[in-house]
Amino acid sequence: MIWSEARLDLTIYIGFISAGLAIALREIFTNIAALIIIVLQKPFEVGDRIYLNNSAGDVIDQKMFHFVKI
Repeated sequence: MIWSEARLDLTIYIGFISAGLAIALREIFTNIAALIIIVLQKPFEVGDRIYLNNSAGDVIDQKMFHFVKI
């Protein structure tokens, strides 16, 4: 038989594990994607005025994983 129950159970198990990991690591993946966008596109530099959630500030420092605004 091509589709045995043991192979189907393994496929379902791997599917549930991968879905759980994707949900658990969603924030990490989005942060990595944001880091890539910031590093490659360079949407702002030190000294630029930016607006985030109805607050404005100047970028005073830009590091690998975060930036500082005042």
